[in-house]
Amino acid sequence: MSTLYISKINLSSFSISVALHVLLILVLILVFQSHTPPVGLKPGPPIIQASIITNIAPTPAPPTAAPKPVPPSHHTAKKLAPPASNKQVINVVDKKAVAELALKKRKQEAAKKATAEKRRQELAAEHQAAKEKKLAEQKLLQQQQETLMQQQMAQEQQQLSAARAQEMQGVVDKYKALILQQIGQNWIVPPNVNKQLSSELFIRLAPDGTVIEVKLARSSGNAALDQSAITAVYKASPLPVPNDPQAFQVFREFQLTVRPETVENY
Repeated sequence: MSTLYISKINLSSFSISVALHVLLILVLILVFQSHTPPVGLKPGPPIIQASIITNIAPTPAPPTAAPKPVPPSHHTAKKLAPPASNKQVINVVDKKAVAELALKKRKQEAAKKATAEKRRQELAAEHQAAKEKKLAEQKLLQQQQETLMQQQMAQEQQQLSAARAQEMQGVVDKYKALILQQIGQNWIVPPNVNKQLSSELFIRLAPDGTVIEVKLARSSGNAALDQSAITAVYKASPLPVPNDPQAFQVFREFQLTVRPETVENY
């Protein structure tokens, strides 16, 4: 308020000074015109009578009572205060707080990325574990199926083997009976021999039943009876044998027990 009042006083002084200078110029013009000769007269040297007024003090204005300064209100202070620039705002902001805020934001972003990466790894591990579990279950199921199939095949093979063995045993018994019958037809038993005696012979045959070799595996105790049994086997050659190669394997080399009373029954 004081500055405003001083400015008004200076402005009044300046106005008075300007007015005095204008008045001085007008006086000089009037003096110049009063000394100008009329038309037709030879002008003489102009006589200028003028005085220059210097150091003219301005007429002081009547003193006026200075207005009482009015304390600015809260709203007036807001209106008079110039708006702060961006630079001033930045200067006001605490740089340390800005740095801490930026650091906190970076830490939050890093923690967010770390959490996302950890979750991604957990999901990948769960997916891999589920995949491995599924493969293990499939492998176990396949092994169980293979084991079950092998058991079924083994059981079927056992059944077939049992049936085949039973069938083969029937074939062997049949051809042993035929061989004994044919040997009996060619056996000449010595007289006065105990017909309950028995001799065990080792016989080796060719695939067509031809007798290749006959040896005494166990004697009956009577040499004549043993020799007559061996002679009868050679005389009965070729012996009847099965056409099935597997069944013939039994008769390739086998032992046969013969006794007179059994042979005579055929």
